[in-house]
Amino acid sequence: MKILTLIAACALTLGLSAETIKFDLTKIKDKKATLEGDVLTYKGGGILQLPSIKFDPAAKYTLSMEVKKADNAKTARFYAGFFCHDNKNRRMGYFNVDAVVKSDTVLTAAVKAGDKIIKIKDGSAWKKFGFVAFNTKADYSDLPNYAAFGSVNNVKKEGNDWVITLSRPIPKAYPAGTAVREQMPGGYLYTYYDIPAKTWKKYTRTISGVFSPGKGRPDKYFWPGTATIQPMVLVNWSSADPETKTQFRNITLTIEK
Repeated sequence: MKILTLIAACALTLGLSAETIKFDLTKIKDKKATLEGDVLTYKGGGILQLPSIKFDPAAKYTLSMEVKKADNAKTARFYAGFFCHDNKNRRMGYFNVDAVVKSDTVLTAAVKAGDKIIKIKDGSAWKKFGFVAFNTKADYSDLPNYAAFGSVNNVKKEGNDWVITLSRPIPKAYPAGTAVREQMPGGYLYTYYDIPAKTWKKYTRTISGVFSPGKGRPDKYFWPGTATIQPMVLVNWSSADPETKTQFRNITLTIEK
C-alpha cells in the first residue's frame, strides 16, 4: 500500500486540472513519530519526511497541514517545505543554487587541493560567508553546482588580483582560468515556519516556477535541476529538549496544471 492516498483528481477549475494527495500518516517510519487516530505526534527534534513526487516545472504545488503543540508539552519552531532532488537523487542545498549576481569571474592562479586561499580576477561583488563555486557558466546552466566550497572569511584586493580566504581547504585542484562565482548558504525550500499554538492552525502555501539568480530568493521557487520534490517538516528544530512535542494532521499536497 502506498504511503500516500489520492483524495481528488482532475478537478477542473478555470481550465486547470488539479489533484490533491493526502499523505497516509500510518506509513510514516520514524521512531520519533507516533500516531493516534489521525494525529501524528512528533517528539524531539527531527525531520518528518514524506514521499517524493515527480516535479513538473509547469505545475503549482500547494502544501497544506494542520499543526499544534501537544497538550502539556513543550514545543519549538517547525519549518515546512520541500527537499529538491536532481535526476541522480542528489539533495540540493541552498549554496548549490543561490548564485551571487555579477560575481562570475576566473581564477588568476592555479589552486591546489588543500589550499584555503584563491586568487580571482574580480571580487568586487564577493562578500563574507559565501561559497566558491567552480566550473561555472555565465548563463547559470551549471546550477545546481555541486563543486561549491566555503565559506569565505575574507575578500581583499591585492594589486591586479582579488584574494579570497576560505575557512576550509578546497578538496581538489583547479587550473588558472577556471570560471568561478560566489554562491550563498541558507536552509532548504521552506513554505512556512512558526511556533505551534495550543490549538490547531492550518498552514497553506502555493509554490510554482523555477528559481534563477536575480529573480528573487531561492525559497520562493523550486530550484534549477529539480527532478523530484519531497515534502518535509523540520520539527522542533534547534531545540535541545528531547521532550518537545508537535502534532500534525491532514497533510496534503495539491498539484495544479
